[in-house]
Amino acid sequence: MQYDFSYRNEMTHDQKVIGGMLKNPDRGDEFIEATGLRSDHYAEDTVRAVHIAFLEARARGGSLDLYPFFSTLPASAQETLGKFDRLFEWAEEGFVSGDLFEGMKKIVERSKRRRIGELAISLSNLSGNSHDLEGGIADAQKTLEKILADIPSTGIIDMQTAITGALESLTAAKQNQNLFSGLKPLDEYLSTVTGGEMITIGARPGIGKSTLAVQMMIASAERGLPGFFLAAEMTAEQIMVRQLASKSGLSVAEMKARLEASKATNRIYNAAESLSGLPTYFFHTEKTPLSDLLVRARRMVQTHGIKILFVDYLQLIESGLPSSQGRERQIASMSGALKQFALKTKTTVVSVAQLNREVDNRVNKIPQLSDFRESGAIEQDSDACFLMYRTPNQPDSLDDFETVLLCDKNRNGKKGEVKILFRGKTTGFEEIPEYRSFGDRQVIEEMDIDIGF
Repeated sequence: MQYDFSYRNEMTHDQKVIGGMLKNPDRGDEFIEATGLRSDHYAEDTVRAVHIAFLEARARGGSLDLYPFFSTLPASAQETLGKFDRLFEWAEEGFVSGDLFEGMKKIVERSKRRRIGELAISLSNLSGNSHDLEGGIADAQKTLEKILADIPSTGIIDMQTAITGALESLTAAKQNQNLFSGLKPLDEYLSTVTGGEMITIGARPGIGKSTLAVQMMIASAERGLPGFFLAAEMTAEQIMVRQLASKSGLSVAEMKARLEASKATNRIYNAAESLSGLPTYFFHTEKTPLSDLLVRARRMVQTHGIKILFVDYLQLIESGLPSSQGRERQIASMSGALKQFALKTKTTVVSVAQLNREVDNRVNKIPQLSDFRESGAIEQDSDACFLMYRTPNQPDSLDDFETVLLCDKNRNGKKGEVKILFRGKTTGFEEIPEYRSFGDRQVIEEMDIDIGF
């Protein structure tokens, strides 16, 4: 599609803010809440109309693709814009990231200053008019109180509400668990995950981080928890081939040979049947910006009751920010957006991330939180981080190998590690019978001991 920018004029500050919201809707939602920006804060009527339409589209989970969004605007706004191309121009030139936040703050401040100026004129006129002086002062006082009260209060919680919420979360934590792996030692940890958290799985290539994420999705779906898998690396078909192998106990090569020979056994059919009814959904990202992916995810929460969002993997997702922003800032922006999505929708976000090559250069190959590739914001935004690595002295050529899950960050529980076994034939993880619970790596609590004195 060709766009006509021959009419292009210098954009106003308000238009650049709206453009930034259209470019990154999730950041728009987040910053509107943080700044308390309202439609009446804008100086331009057309921008006010677009702001209201933006909020309505987000509330109903509608499309924010610019062409269909333009058709939802009031006729007066469409007439003022003149053509769809101008809305496209706003989005193209709009503020991004921190500039968008500062831009919104500036609009709110300008609105206050306009009203203060109007109040000053009103008081000046009042001083020269002796009629109804007391009534004029009372009106001026009300206006001033409204200006002073125009401070965003969204998200402010009093102590009683906070305590009530804390007690409810403690008593409901066990029954509201909404993330499973099918591996007992790992599920002991996941019992504290109740929704609204961001869980990150980090590893170097070839360790099985994507496999573990898929295994979590299937195990959770088997317990009635719908999942939405954003796959940047594998297609849905490739993922399901591995799951059929895991469920049937046959290798991919064995399944292929049996199907080609028309000798598919009940093991394959039973595996397919057990997976077919699960509430799981896939989307192959194909360079889709994260903001658009989260619009889809929000819609899936509303229409399909999604409880868990899986992102595989973070560094392969498009941020939607210009390359001039730098990769570290792009990753930080996406990590923050995923955390905000989890908080707002009360879903659990499981984010897969790659670790830096520095891990490979260590003698023990044990990863650290600082190894998250391209951004430390991943560690900061995550509620829990699992770092995966092979136990030492295992040849890379082995089809089956022990894997350690190292939990070095956990806001809701203890830190620890667990060993699991990767089976190359069925491309899945199994428990190691003699290692069924987390080894607590914290200081052992003191115990009362009767020494008999």
